[in-house]
Amino acid sequence: MAVMGRGQSAMEVGFRRIVERLPFPIRELHPDNGSEFFNQHLVRFWKDKVVGVHLSRSRPYQKNDNRMVEQKNDTLVRQYVGHQRLDSPEQVAALNALYEQMWLYYNLFQPVLHLCEKTVVDGKVHRKWDQAKTPYERLLTSKMLGPEQQVRLQHLYEQTNPLALRQEIYQHLTGLWDMPSAESGAAA
Repeated sequence: MAVMGRGQSAMEVGFRRIVERLPFPIRELHPDNGSEFFNQHLVRFWKDKVVGVHLSRSRPYQKNDNRMVEQKNDTLVRQYVGHQRLDSPEQVAALNALYEQMWLYYNLFQPVLHLCEKTVVDGKVHRKWDQAKTPYERLLTSKMLGPEQQVRLQHLYEQTNPLALRQEIYQHLTGLWDMPSAESGAAA
């Protein structure tokens, strides 16, 4: 979710949209130590708006604490969008439209391997992986969803064409790169 700025209201809007999108309740949050993610206003938001959520935080200067998130930032954000600065409201809206398409594509149709076991034998690391499954398949087998949520996700899965969705992602990317950024020194 892209937000314009790092203020409390912008972050709350982003968090609300994420909570609405998820088909299951949030039980735990493990944000970065950045002040945009972990401050008194947002701690109060998560305690008041999302009942029963457990907040924890990363250890200072331990970037590997959030390795899964950082990996997805690289593979799902930087590999597509690059490192260009997106600083206009139009670019943020276009990026969120792109994220909406990518959310569907990668959660419904892209299988992921999970590491089951890692051992070191004679100085060599041996890894064993589970069977590749999409996040959607893993969620269905987890038994975390209620029947109405399963039906809603099944309907979304059946109604979505992965090829057309992939083409839409590339169209959004082309449109995003063609958008002008905010003028230097101008407040958006």
